[in-house]
Amino acid sequence: MYQYKREALQRPWAQQNETALWGWVVLLATLVTYVVAMYALVVSKFLPYSGNMILDWIKDDYYYSSLVMVMIPVTVIFVYFNWLSLKFFRHN
Repeated sequence: MYQYKREALQRPWAQQNETALWGWVVLLATLVTYVVAMYALVVSKFLPYSGNMILDWIKDDYYYSSLVMVMIPVTVIFVYFNWLSLKFFRHN
């Protein structure tokens, strides 16, 4: 069998920094999604009409704004489980 040095199995320094960058990207995306969801579901209902067609539609809507916000995490969960089942199938 092949003998590998311990240094060869560690990730390179550049890849470790890339992991931290992707962590910040995920945190920022989560924050933006949370702010948009809270505006669409809670804040917009208490604001007066602005004259902007999109913002007024969000204010008057009680179905689609909730549906879209719920579909985002559900879609992410289904994509993850699909990937996980494919990994189990290929490596079994």
